[in-house]
Amino acid sequence: MKSSKYILIAFLALTSISCKKWLDVKPTSELDRSDLFSTERGYREALTGVYANLTKPELYGRETTWGMVECIAGTYGSNMSGNYSSIAKYAYKKNNPNYWEGLTSYFNPIWTNIYKQIANLNSLLETIDGNKAIFNGDNYNIFKGEAIGLRAFLHFELLSLYGPSYASGGAQTRAIPYQDKLTKLVPPLLTVDSTMALIIRDLETAKGLLVNDPVHLGTTPPEVLSPIPGSSYNYYGIESWHNRRFNFNYYAAIGTLARAYLWKGDKMNALANAKEIMTDQARRFPWVKSTRVVPPSTGTDEQDRTYATETIFAMNIKLINEYQEGFIYQGTQNLYSFALSPHAYSASGTVFEGSTDIRRNNLSTSYAGGITVSNKFHQVLGARPVYSFFQERVPLIRTAEIYYIAAECETDPSMARLYVDSVRSKRGLANMPLSPSITRAELDVEIRKEYQKEFIGEGRLWFYQKRLDLDLASALNQSIFNTYSGFRKDAYVLDRPDEEDGNR
Repeated sequence: MKSSKYILIAFLALTSISCKKWLDVKPTSELDRSDLFSTERGYREALTGVYANLTKPELYGRETTWGMVECIAGTYGSNMSGNYSSIAKYAYKKNNPNYWEGLTSYFNPIWTNIYKQIANLNSLLETIDGNKAIFNGDNYNIFKGEAIGLRAFLHFELLSLYGPSYASGGAQTRAIPYQDKLTKLVPPLLTVDSTMALIIRDLETAKGLLVNDPVHLGTTPPEVLSPIPGSSYNYYGIESWHNRRFNFNYYAAIGTLARAYLWKGDKMNALANAKEIMTDQARRFPWVKSTRVVPPSTGTDEQDRTYATETIFAMNIKLINEYQEGFIYQGTQNLYSFALSPHAYSASGTVFEGSTDIRRNNLSTSYAGGITVSNKFHQVLGARPVYSFFQERVPLIRTAEIYYIAAECETDPSMARLYVDSVRSKRGLANMPLSPSITRAELDVEIRKEYQKEFIGEGRLWFYQKRLDLDLASALNQSIFNTYSGFRKDAYVLDRPDEEDGNR
């Protein structure tokens, strides 16, 4: 039973990080843990280790963002070969006649490694109350809130992958364990609804603890909470609390709450949380400057293809160029095998309207042979580097999604339309506002198109498709999403590793 084993090796998962103090500690004994968690710095190093492990290619460094999850959403090119071609045809499902066991190497590490990081968070949380006196100011609450919030976020990610959606009628289906403490016992599989209740509980707790987060207050954080951007960044309007976006912060808790409530169909609470972020958006997450989203042929060290200023929560991925070669840019790898080449970019795509949408014009690169790929994460400028503030990141929650959530939940159609136009106007479509007489059904189509345009390479499209339980094999959805005609509804639910269910 692997999930219980992950708890026993909680500390081992952190040994890949470059924190010398952590590497000097033997990771399995109580003495070692008391040494690590004897200072604020030790708590920060432990959290840094969790984030470092989440940036690996089997997780947010590729597969759960612009890799496997994008592939099953129908975003990859039709000329794929090899493993991704099999993934796109849902051969990862054990009851599929075309099932291929080799694909478990893509899917099982998601379950394994996320539960390892949850175990590390639980290890930290098990000690923090007894060490409250070592923290300065409100740092105890911020560290505790960050760990509880990130634990809830990761459980929600697992539930979204391995559990059925509410829209499919899966609320009472047993899906995943909810690990909120260290234990040697085999944890039970909880229903989707029970798991969601615990996720929301933890997110609400985290939100309360993080109320004095520097990113919420707009103050300079102490170094132990996050490194402060260098003074040279002031010229670019980068605030001192910017790097808190690489930590699960106050607004990340609210953004995840908005997602969670929408996932379960509670639009009233989803809208309330979305509006809370929108109220502070201009001060905390300003829209990207159009001068920074430039065509591939234009050189600027301020290149900002991931909309850094709009990021609420992101992963800082130092090896992102290495992870994306052959997927997003050609380099020495053949793009035709695994190319993030969205159907939306093709001549037959119907998502982009007009000729001014910067997401179409400036976030794609065309290669010989007629292949056009997303360049969102490929921020390279010859010999002159793009400032690190604008690169080496994969966003997990962004402002645009918050506006789309609000638009989907808003009962006033005029207000809902304005929420969508708020994003569109910042993407080059200010002169093409949606019609004031647009119907709810028509607006929902526009929201769907926005997910297709806005989140290329971020994995959000597949979660949108699953949340609404869309039939991707229908003729209409085939033409919209360019997915495999052999789609099966159970493909939305990833299979748990065999070892996970073996002893239940």
